Amino acid sequence: MKKTFIRKGIFACIAAIVGIASSFAQGITTGAVDPASVCVGGTVSVTYTTTGTFAVGTIFSAELSDATGTFPATPNVIGTGADTPLSGVIPVGSVAGTAYKIRVTTSTPAVVGDPSSAFAVNAIPVAPAVTSPVNYTVGDAATALPSSAGYLWYDAATGGTGLATAPTPSTVTVGTKSYFVSQTLNGCEGPRAEIKVIVGACTTPAPTVVSPVNYNVGATATVLPVVANGLWYDVATGGTGLAAAPTPSTVTAGTKSYFVSQTLNGCEGPRAEIKVIVTCATPAPTVISPVNYNVGATATALPAVANGLWYDVATGGTGLATAPTPSTVTVGTKSYFVSQTLNGCEGPRAEIEVIVGACTTPAPTVVSPVNYNVGATASALPAVANGLWYDAAAGGTGLAAAPIPSTVTAGTKSYFVSQTLNGCEGPRAEIKVIVTCATPAPTVVSPVNYNV
Repeated sequence: MKKTFIRKGIFACIAAIVGIASSFAQGITTGAVDPASVCVGGTVSVTYTTTGTFAVGTIFSAELSDATGTFPATPNVIGTGADTPLSGVIPVGSVAGTAYKIRVTTSTPAVVGDPSSAFAVNAIPVAPAVTSPVNYTVGDAATALPSSAGYLWYDAATGGTGLATAPTPSTVTVGTKSYFVSQTLNGCEGPRAEIKVIVGACTTPAPTVVSPVNYNVGATATVLPVVANGLWYDVATGGTGLAAAPTPSTVTAGTKSYFVSQTLNGCEGPRAEIKVIVTCATPAPTVISPVNYNVGATATALPAVANGLWYDVATGGTGLATAPTPSTVTVGTKSYFVSQTLNGCEGPRAEIEVIVGACTTPAPTVVSPVNYNVGATASALPAVANGLWYDAAAGGTGLAAAPIPSTVTAGTKSYFVSQTLNGCEGPRAEIKVIVTCATPAPTVVSPVNYNV
């Protein structure tokens, strides 16, 4: 028992001595900083090794020196972690220098590692000095924007991929476009400066022209007046301009527009319009209007016009060489139009109104009422020359034969009759046939008196 106790005591002493020796042997060796040259605000990585035993989960800190390599009394911790390597961010506002160092430390236990080798912290350059806005007139020949070594060009204020070659602005259309440029020094890219390129409208005016230019059909036309530095078009926009002024055509009547612009100092201005009006000298034919008919009358073809074309509309449509025959079926007014053509030139249309008037045939004269007693023998109603008989005031089919009234029952019945003159049926006259009962009331003694 005594020997066992002595052995356990010896082992405990040895363990304590080893633990004390291990704590005295704890140390941190700081490795190289990567990258060796970093921008303010950039991220660095530093490796480290340890000697002795550190508890699992021990937090290591990366401390940054000042620009001279001196570590401040209050540690400037830029990153922490439990494993190598440690990452840290160079604080914004750090002074540029080439003697910066990093050391790795722990607070529990308090161990300060040796410093790393020196590395460089580079300042972020300012945005480059630029001239803005840059002004052009639409269509001008633009040049590349001013550039310098280390410049990167973008088409957005942030993001994107910078190009080393300065862009050449487009002047095809009016408007404003922003370009952005940064400069890079010692591998550090600074903020972007904005350059606005303003493409203004062309200030060249439209040329002064005389419009309209008038010709008769078949006349000999001359070249339209020349415009200095002019370009001629047959449309208001687009197309390809021709330097030579056109000669209008006078083959057919109508209006055609020509457009011309002028170019001053390389800037083509808007187009002026020249209307060439070719008119037809053929007059409208002489006609008689209105032409009157009664409804149902027999019409004849309208008077022929030499070299005439007939239409049923004032404009448009297809003309017919044959004069039309008006319809007199219904009352109303219809217009016919006719033109004449001389020397291949069709003139304007003359209007002929055909008026079909209402029927003027009166209602026939009749005797009404016609009276009968019940059971009396009736005769046909008085005949009407060219008459048509109906049993209704309107509608129905007329009969030529006059009807014979019925006297079977008492009552009143209406018969209607019209007459037709010159093919025109007039309104209907009403004949009332009244059939009455002739039986008298019986003879009676009244009053009849009694005593109670």
